[in-house]
Amino acid sequence: MKRHIHRIIDKPLLSALVVGSIIHGFILLAMFIFLGIVETQSTLFEKWHLSPSLSLIQFITPYFVPFFVTVFAQELSHQKIQRILQQFPESNPNIVMRLNHDLVPDYINPVGQAWLEKHALDTLSLNSLLPSAMVKKLSNMPRKGGVIYEDEKHFGTETYHFKAKVDEFGAVFVTAEDITENKKLQDSLKHTLFQLNQLTLLLNENLNHYDPTQFDLFQTFQTMLKQVALASNQSIDVPNYVFCTFSEENKAVIGQIYQLNKDQVVGLTEPFKLESTGYAYAISKGKTDIFYEKWQPQQQSLEDFQQQFNPVVRQHVGLIKGYATYQSGSVSVIGFFKTEQFDKQFNDILKQIALFGHFFHRISQESIAIYEQFAYSLKALARASEANDEDTGQHIIRINEYAYALAIALGQPKAFCDEIRLTAMMHDVGKIHLDPAILKKPGALTDAERTEMMQHPIHGAKILGESDKMKMAREIALYHHEKFDGSGYPNGLAGYDIPLAARIVNLVDVYDALRQKRVYKPAFDHETAYQIITEGDGRTKVEEFDPDIMAAFKKIHHQFDDIFTRMT
Repeated sequence: MKRHIHRIIDKPLLSALVVGSIIHGFILLAMFIFLGIVETQSTLFEKWHLSPSLSLIQFITPYFVPFFVTVFAQELSHQKIQRILQQFPESNPNIVMRLNHDLVPDYINPVGQAWLEKHALDTLSLNSLLPSAMVKKLSNMPRKGGVIYEDEKHFGTETYHFKAKVDEFGAVFVTAEDITENKKLQDSLKHTLFQLNQLTLLLNENLNHYDPTQFDLFQTFQTMLKQVALASNQSIDVPNYVFCTFSEENKAVIGQIYQLNKDQVVGLTEPFKLESTGYAYAISKGKTDIFYEKWQPQQQSLEDFQQQFNPVVRQHVGLIKGYATYQSGSVSVIGFFKTEQFDKQFNDILKQIALFGHFFHRISQESIAIYEQFAYSLKALARASEANDEDTGQHIIRINEYAYALAIALGQPKAFCDEIRLTAMMHDVGKIHLDPAILKKPGALTDAERTEMMQHPIHGAKILGESDKMKMAREIALYHHEKFDGSGYPNGLAGYDIPLAARIVNLVDVYDALRQKRVYKPAFDHETAYQIITEGDGRTKVEEFDPDIMAAFKKIHHQFDDIFTRMT
């Protein structure tokens, strides 16, 4: 309805016709009501006969009045719109200019004039004013009304977005908006996303080589910060210093301070312990979400602003004028800025560093706890297997250390060395299944007893099961009595068919047995045990041992004596 009324008002003749007809309709209706139809007809005919001219004027007037009123209103509206349009470029915060048909500026608003002066631009050189691609299009292509061109142009450190519209006469209206801050924000967002992606890639790479038992949280922090520092550009404000901490179960806070330079990250300190009140400072403000604050000179003094930072931190960092912090679980990260002029684009990166640090640290702590429980269970099982033997539980501890020393001497990977240090003690776990009388018998064993004794490797392998986690322990238990020359048991394996861990434990078990006192022999000193193994004594033959392991034993045999002395 409203749209139809506006259409009528926009057309003066149609307005006159509609309004005049309505007026005449109301007059006739009133006459019909008060005079009746017959009297109304008689009155109208009488007026017409008495004065046709007056009757004609009375008939036309209801049409003329709305016509002239509508025309006059349209003119007033048009003039008002023109005045507004004339004022618009003057008050427009953007650059506004008009280029005539020859592409020469014939109008530039005050904002544009200030822009010309600021950058010392020549209005006669269109290429200095507009993007070159836009100038080329305007110069070489037919200029049709309504066509719009858009492009960007840099003026020093500023960036402007230009929009040119061609009118029906070939003149060009140009507007230009300063998008420097928007451009910087877009660049910062892109760079932040790039940094987060790089950190994610770094996370994936670290997971491929992640050893929770050897995890160093502060080294991980430094690696992530280095990734950020090297990949950063001027579109994002990186803190001058970063303080990374984690809290131990006893609530002690361990932290390290890093200085971020353009091409490197330097650990200003070694990890150090803070007082238990350490989290009362600014670093504790990021518990729920990223928190950042800048020094406001009008609100507080710089000295008062420093009081929210730990004195030890201030000693290394100096004056702090801004910071951003985030806490993820037991891990907290705070970045310090030496100026209060910094944006918050780094906040998301700082948050991810804290999250990734907490992720690795949590996995490491839980993995270590599981490992310790696993090791305790293995030791308990190993002690149970030695319960009916003559020796105390120290035998299994020494076996672990001998095997570890030999594995290192053989140049084995750290993972192998650590694993054999834990699992070597499982070599005799199968003895749990043997008759205690056999294990405690002071004299020589009968053939039947010897046959039963020789079953303990098989029993041990069954006890340890088929889990991949127990693979080395199972191999040691099953094969540690196999001999390199094939004379061992239970399967008579020879040479390199015997797993390496079992070949190592074979030698160290013989050494420790020689050093211990038995009912059928005295305890030998180190030199005697070394000579028996390296030269043989009739019962023990050199050929029984892996030559490479024998060579390693000869190099480090004094370590065996140290281990035995220290752990007996």
